[in-house]
Amino acid sequence: MAQTVSIKEVARLADVSVGTVSNVLNRPEKVAEGTRIRVQRIIEQTGFVRSESARQLRAGSSRMLAMLVLDMANPFFVSVAKGAERAARDAGLGVMLPQYATTLAARGRALPWPPARSAGCWCGSGRPYRGCHGG
Repeated sequence: MAQTVSIKEVARLADVSVGTVSNVLNRPEKVAEGTRIRVQRIIEQTGFVRSESARQLRAGSSRMLAMLVLDMANPFFVSVAKGAERAARDAGLGVMLPQYATTLAARGRALPWPPARSAGCWCGSGRPYRGCHGG
């Protein structure tokens, strides 16, 4: 199994700071062309893939929306979910549809909801869910 390369290792190999590697990934226009090319080459050579969850933890934000759906067998809710997913994608966001949450909550077996850091916004399906925002 291949070993995962960290952003620190990319920075060391490129002889730059971790912040510079971060800028190459997130704000490349702020990095001098030669440095940017060198860091990008190291990223390609090492197969570095940034950890989106680590980035979100450090930033204290998420690019995910969570949507509780009462019944995915109901065409209305399917339509709403598709519209939400399309709008989120257009805004550069992802959508989680944990339908199980409402079913398990009704049985008293739900995992804590909303998830502590997975999603920054929750979209409900119209029925109060007592474990979410005190509803």
